[in-house]
Amino acid sequence: VSYVVLHKPNYEGLVRLSDGGKSRTTIARGVGGYGLAVDERGDYIVADASSLLRVTALGVVSNIAEAPSGSQWLSVAVDSVGNYIIADNRQHAVWRVSPDARIVDRVANYPVRSSSEMEDVGVIVDGSGNYLLMEDNSSAAHLWRISPAGSVTSIPLHGDKMTSDCFIVGDGAGAYFVASYRDHAIFRVTPAGDVAKFADVGSQRLAGLARNPETGELVTSVGLDPSVLWRIGANGSPVTQFAGAGYVTAIVAESGEH
Repeated sequence: VSYVVLHKPNYEGLVRLSDGGKSRTTIARGVGGYGLAVDERGDYIVADASSLLRVTALGVVSNIAEAPSGSQWLSVAVDSVGNYIIADNRQHAVWRVSPDARIVDRVANYPVRSSSEMEDVGVIVDGSGNYLLMEDNSSAAHLWRISPAGSVTSIPLHGDKMTSDCFIVGDGAGAYFVASYRDHAIFRVTPAGDVAKFADVGSQRLAGLARNPETGELVTSVGLDPSVLWRIGANGSPVTQFAGAGYVTAIVAESGEH
């Protein structure tokens, strides 16, 4: 397993780190953004606020689609048929872009208390093909289930309090891990909205979250400039540093040799 790390625009680009952090390979320079996913072809999909980009394994960068005027595309996931599912924190909406980019649809808007706030937001596709969206408008975490047809359902959160969110990954057992930068912690959230703190991580801002599919360990970055990658055991401990990584905004884990 290795980790592909996306940096803020105008920083280090898209970089692959070995699991131990000793090997570091630049995939593409001059690309940066806030959301990162991998599609069925193994290409890296980057949401850079104003557009959606494709980066091949050889580092070739191309534009998939431009964000509509007044939008800010911050998070991206890929569904089972290759559509790109995008969270927009200016329009407070979820968009779907077809694999050939010929169709760019606004699926639905999610309710927010403050329409002028540009909240942190993350999106993932669940096992039923719905879009799970987490956002923290008005300094509180909210979870929404959005169907491909555009039906929006609130999933009330209960249990441990979570004041922010953004980065969400599956836990391998039907629930989700969420990184909260204000709480400096990782939480586990069930599909029913049960929230339990999984691990405390330092005292700085968290950015990015990935899960090792072989060991169940999590990797997140602590701090912004520079960021340091931290590894969290499959049971929530130990929490250890393993690599420096610049100004990290998103992380994905991938298996196989590269």
